[in-house]
Amino acid sequence: MRTYTISTGAVTISAATTLICIRPNTSQAVSVVRATLTQRGTTTSEQVRVQLGRKASAYATGLTAVNVGGSTQPLLAKHSESDAASAITGGTSAAAGTAGTASTTEGAGGFTPVIDEAFNNINGFVWLPSVDEQLVFAAGSAEAFVMRVPTAPTGTSNWHATVTFQEA
Repeated sequence: MRTYTISTGAVTISAATTLICIRPNTSQAVSVVRATLTQRGTTTSEQVRVQLGRKASAYATGLTAVNVGGSTQPLLAKHSESDAASAITGGTSAAAGTAGTASTTEGAGGFTPVIDEAFNNINGFVWLPSVDEQLVFAAGSAEAFVMRVPTAPTGTSNWHATVTFQEA
């Protein structure tokens, strides 16, 4: 298994937003093994809802393509220097084999939440599933993994999302 993390940097959330979208390519399955969502720069406490799940067709658009192997956000980075680059590349419309962040349009495709949680923005959200709870997407899947905020929080600025995934 090769392990990679996508990090968004500082994102503004002003409506329902896909924060991270990963769609596997035709040859590599993707298992989501960790997700976090935090906010910096505020001391105002607020409950925020986050969802992790599956989106089918009519994906979010206006995504910011991840930067693979570079140093600018949003970034897709490998965990081991001996691993090859990820099979996932940057993309803006959830095409097969791409990942993007911070959508401008959610798309009309069906979204199925698997994890639907609320957390306090001062404490942050961490999802660290057991192996049996990981979200797995088959190679060539028509579905994409999505981390989203279904409604805008009151504090809209400086949100940071990360998703760690493995390719098999």
